[in-house]
Amino acid sequence: MKSQNFKPAQQLFWAERYWLFYTKTNIPAGYFSIYGELHDYILRLEANGYIFSIQKVPDISVGKCWCFYLKTILKENHQNFPADEHYYPDNRGIQPAKLYPNKLRGHFHDWLIQSYFPNKLPDYIKKFSTESEISFVTDIISRLFYYN
Repeated sequence: MKSQNFKPAQQLFWAERYWLFYTKTNIPAGYFSIYGELHDYILRLEANGYIFSIQKVPDISVGKCWCFYLKTILKENHQNFPADEHYYPDNRGIQPAKLYPNKLRGHFHDWLIQSYFPNKLPDYIKKFSTESEISFVTDIISRLFYYN
């Protein structure tokens, strides 16, 4: 089953975002960005048939949830972390994006796979997807990460 919202231009948009990230973003040594870590997972969803629409930016959803987790569970003050420029190929242009110390990278991936994908991503896509698409994405996630 392919996402019913898929349009070839959407896939091109994401490809442009990847290209802009790798050619324009300058993350200092010792830090990572959510988009830089997340795009592999977005590609996995795409490879399995689900394409986010151009208007949807899952990295912002992930960032908000991650910051809440940092503050409440890891007791990290993310307000003091540096930011870098993140480039969009549309009218959003250049936006600031928070960077996180590499010491949190493992926590980020564990949290993403164990918490965000199974619990938060379905809620995020409910806002713009059909029930069958939500079920489709949930099935992809279950197959990709082998949840018990």
